[in-house]
Amino acid sequence: MTDVRRTALTCPECRGPISEVRQGSITEYACRVGHRYSPMSFLAANADTRERTLWAAVVALEEGAEVAQELAARSTLQVIQGILEQEATSNAHAAGKIRELLRSLIQKVSEPDACFITDRVDSGAEGTRSKDKIGGSFW
Repeated sequence: MTDVRRTALTCPECRGPISEVRQGSITEYACRVGHRYSPMSFLAANADTRERTLWAAVVALEEGAEVAQELAARSTLQVIQGILEQEATSNAHAAGKIRELLRSLIQKVSEPDACFITDRVDSGAEGTRSKDKIGGSFW
């Protein structure tokens, strides 16, 4: 018997809604498009998406800081210069905070006690199940 439960989660690949599908002792997460994940591969894909998104935010903030700094240097109005310099400082500070967060997240993942996930079978074809090999056993 298959039990399907809607969740508030989204697919790491397409951002569509994810359902939890239970078939006996097997649990997997599936989106409407057909991406399927075991619990551990879902966690790993989510972590990857989170990291990519945070790095994109760092790039956007650093670019915003550079643009604001360049515009401040070209401005002839002191009031505008001050606003732009404040914007540049604020963006650079926010980018730095996200970098710190990323370093913290990466350090936690690389610690010796962290789960080591290998042998992910990519989903995509209908009916394909993802498996994660953890410590010599499949989850």
